[in-house]
Amino acid sequence: MTYKITRMKSLLLALFLTVPSAAVAAYDVDAGVIDIIEVEAKKDHQALQISFGEKKGNKFCNDPSAQFVDNAYLASTSDNYDAILSVALSAYMAGSKVSIYTEYDSSEGHRCIIKKIRLL
Repeated sequence: MTYKITRMKSLLLALFLTVPSAAVAAYDVDAGVIDIIEVEAKKDHQALQISFGEKKGNKFCNDPSAQFVDNAYLASTSDNYDAILSVALSAYMAGSKVSIYTEYDSSEGHRCIIKKIRLL
């Protein structure tokens, strides 16, 4: 009986360790100090664009179809909009380096969509 419980615990542990890593998306990532934060507000749309600076060679997306690869974009309708804007503004004000994780999305104007931001 003890062998079966120990074996089951080992199998459950292996399952918990492998399933989350298998579900993690492969994002593109770029790191730097935020130089430009642009919040665009129109009548029916609001969005955030972040850049480490123009013509510095940064590339947020590796997809060849991506436009504006030196800008990371996020629509205000995204679930994480407020949190990402808050961290981005804090990093900008402090001059801190960040990593920005993006994913290419053709339905969002062929842009690099921000999925996560991390202070370094």
